Amino acid sequence: RRERIMSAMGGGLMLLAAAPERPRTADILYPYRQVSDFDYDTGFSKPDAVCVLAPDQPHRYLLFVRPATAGGASWVEPRAGLDGAAERHGADRAYSLDELEKVLGPLVEKSSYVYHTVLRDDPLAHRLLALIRGAQAGRPRTGTGPSAIRDPAEVLHEMRLRKDPAELERNLNVCPKCSHH
Repeated sequence: RRERIMSAMGGGLMLLAAAPERPRTADILYPYRQVSDFDYDTGFSKPDAVCVLAPDQPHRYLLFVRPATAGGASWVEPRAGLDGAAERHGADRAYSLDELEKVLGPLVEKSSYVYHTVLRDDPLAHRLLALIRGAQAGRPRTGTGPSAIRDPAEVLHEMRLRKDPAELERNLNVCPKCSHH
């Protein structure tokens, strides 16, 4: 699936942020639901992650994630961590979210355009937009950097309409409480 997406991109970078956790009350979160485009690209079901598709780079699929939890409280869901992002989700490289600006900045600066939604308003989306803006601001001096921000929906939404058998099976088994599935 990622190969089809990168082929349809025709170059550039695609930056997708995972959905943030949403607090219901001071110490209770709403049940987590991943952003559909992020889930389609990665299958990664944890919050606070960034997917980077870079068809023109040696490492074409990068995941930035929170580090794995060691032990911790019993009510905290374990995190996949860097090893889980690479092993279970096929990332060419996995990095900590703390390295986002250091690793992703040079890639954005070299890219002629970036796929990123500007509709999101959360801290992770703000970090990605700041990287894009920084690269665009340096464009007159360096002669490189994104000249356009494109909506990932241009590539992803048409692809997401057609489900393969594995997706259909997965969607049927989403709710274990439903007796009809």
